[in-house]
Amino acid sequence: MKVTYCRITSWADRVAGAEHQYVELRQKGGVEGKTLQHNLTLSEAERLNRRNPSERWAPGEEVNYFFDRGRAVRAAVEQYKLVYPDSVILVDGDPTTHQPQPILDGPPETMELINNLVELAEAIDWWEEDEPAMQVIQDAWKAIWHPEFEE
Repeated sequence: MKVTYCRITSWADRVAGAEHQYVELRQKGGVEGKTLQHNLTLSEAERLNRRNPSERWAPGEEVNYFFDRGRAVRAAVEQYKLVYPDSVILVDGDPTTHQPQPILDGPPETMELINNLVELAEAIDWWEEDEPAMQVIQDAWKAIWHPEFEE
């Protein structure tokens, strides 16, 4: 099984006026990442034109960002198998993080088990609040997350 990682980044809430979400898909092992593109909707083009009247954006114009996280995630789920055809799992996270991360798409049973572990980890603030409980969660995740997922 091959794993694709979806990293969504944004300057929203950090820089005035920033609201875009950037989506990068990548795999482990030196495979080059791919920033997703999408075509502006009519409302998105109008929104951009209102913000900066000196620029003229048109519906259908391709951009490398999304206006909301939901649309960014949907695009990642729709496109990851096109970018990496051997992929079976899409993780919301980073390939360098070796702990439970949310699964956005993949085998339903694996998604449910791992996403439940992520919820448990979030409830205890990961390693910050209850390290022994987090170790149990980490061990449970390792029992599910077989190394062959990334081979």
